[in-house]
Amino acid sequence: MRVLIVEDDPASRELMEDMVKMEGHDLRTAEEGYQALSLFKEFKPDLVFSDIQMPKMDGLDLLERIRGISPETIVVMMTAFGCEEYALKALRLGANNYLQKPIRHDDILPLLEKYSALVDAADSLGQGPTGEDQQQKFIFENDISKISDFVNLLVQGVAKDFVGRDYLDVKIGLYELLANAIEHGNLEISQEDKFNTLNLEELYEKRRSDPQFAGRKIVVEQTRDDLACEWLITDEGKGFDYENVLKNIGPMGNVKAKGIFIAQFHFDQLEFLGKGHQVRARKLKTVST
Repeated sequence: MRVLIVEDDPASRELMEDMVKMEGHDLRTAEEGYQALSLFKEFKPDLVFSDIQMPKMDGLDLLERIRGISPETIVVMMTAFGCEEYALKALRLGANNYLQKPIRHDDILPLLEKYSALVDAADSLGQGPTGEDQQQKFIFENDISKISDFVNLLVQGVAKDFVGRDYLDVKIGLYELLANAIEHGNLEISQEDKFNTLNLEELYEKRRSDPQFAGRKIVVEQTRDDLACEWLITDEGKGFDYENVLKNIGPMGNVKAKGIFIAQFHFDQLEFLGKGHQVRARKLKTVST
C-alpha cells in the first residue's frame, strides 16, 4: 500500500515513518501542505495521514484539494487534544478517520492493517455477485481478519450503484459496522478487555473458541431500490444501550463507540434497532437505476 504522511513536526513525522516502514508499506513524507499536494499528484497514495494544524496550507485545505483530485483515497486526519472541532470539520469535509495526538503504535497499526486489507480487496473485484439482485442475504463468521473480504463481497453486489467517494464511504462504513458487530456484539469484547490484553489476536481466538460465542453469526441483508442501497446487520450478542451511547459520542468523546461515530459520516442514514444488536445503514445511490 502507498502511504503519504504529512506532518510538520520532525519528531512526530519520523516516529510515524518508522511505524509505516516497519509494516512494509511504500512511503513518502511531507512537511507541509503544498509539498504534500505535489507529492500526492506524483505518488498517488492509497492512504494519507495528515496533521490538521500546519503552516502555509493547513490540513483541512489539503483535504479539500485531495478530495478534488481523488475521492477514492483514504484520508486520516491527526489533531491535538482540545481541537475536537477540527476533527469534526475534517470528517464533514470527507476525511475517513481521525487520530488524536500524540500518535502511538497502537493507533497506527490497526488502521494500516484495516486499510491495507481494503485496498488489497479492491484489487480482487469481479469474483463475487454481479449486482443484479435487489435483495441478498449473507451470513458471516466471527473472524476479524476476514472483515475486508466480507466487505469486498458486499460491495460487489452494489458496485455499479456508487462511484468515487460514495463507493469508498460504503466500504469503510461497512467495515466499521461489521467490526463492531463481531468484536463488541458476538464476541462481547469491551474496550477494557482490549486495553488489558497483551495480545489482541489471542483474545479474539479465545473468544471465538469459547462455546458461549463460537456458534454466533453475523447476518447481513442487503437491499437495493431505485434510489438507495440498504444494509441490515444483525449480530447475536446481548446488544447495548445505543440511545445513551449515541448521545455521548463525539470526535474525542466516547472512545468505546468510535467505529459507530465514524460510520455515521459514511452513510446517509444510520439507526440501531431492538436491543442494539441490529443496525440499519442506508446510502443514496450515486448512479440511479
